[in-house]
Amino acid sequence: MSKKRTLDAFFTTTPKKQKTDQKQTTGYSTHQTYPFPISELPPAIGKELSSLPARPGRQINDQLDLDLLYFEPYVPGYIAKDLFEFLRSNLPFYRVEYDIKRGGFSTHIRTPRWVVNMFFGLDETSRFDEDGKVVDAKSRAKAEDKAYARYAPRPIPKCLDDLRVSTEAATGCRFNFCLVNYYASGADSISFHSDDERFLGPEPAIASFSLGASRDFLMKHKPIPPVEGSPPQPELKQLKLPLIRQER
Repeated sequence: MSKKRTLDAFFTTTPKKQKTDQKQTTGYSTHQTYPFPISELPPAIGKELSSLPARPGRQINDQLDLDLLYFEPYVPGYIAKDLFEFLRSNLPFYRVEYDIKRGGFSTHIRTPRWVVNMFFGLDETSRFDEDGKVVDAKSRAKAEDKAYARYAPRPIPKCLDDLRVSTEAATGCRFNFCLVNYYASGADSISFHSDDERFLGPEPAIASFSLGASRDFLMKHKPIPPVEGSPPQPELKQLKLPLIRQER
């Protein structure tokens, strides 16, 4: 198993020491695809999850195809900072870099964010067996997928799975996948995209959490295809949700 290398290793400043009871953990999540054992949530944070959300969700559905449950906040301020610092210090982050060729020229792309080292989770057709290998959910036969040879699925570590369980209880939705991004500064970002991958299902529900500094979360409707003989549809306005930093 490789030496532990978390996001904090890339920064020169040392984060403030947490209180002793917040640093204590009850164990680790391990898997052959993890670069290192991932700590479970400290008891001080973990026990708070049973009381979340901090406030009831507000339904927003006043735009075309919009079905949103907005929590202000979900994680209360007195625990949000500790959760943010814990995840940043204990998850395996890296920055994606790759080369593309356009018009005969090669361009090096450095994505403007840090991501957790690969995705966590499986859809309902598969599961992890006792040895951590991916098998068919019904037959328990070894799952045959060429993509797995290059990008092996990883079980969701308990520190994130505890948050998933809390979110499912609060929303009544099911979630089978987890991705964590870290935006190190105001220069980091992610562009508009659609969370519509096939393994998420025909009408996927997406739960998005924001920890750390304040940011705006923008959403917009996909372009509506024109109907023959009808005038072009006006572009629908964007929806901007302020994600306010929760202080202690």
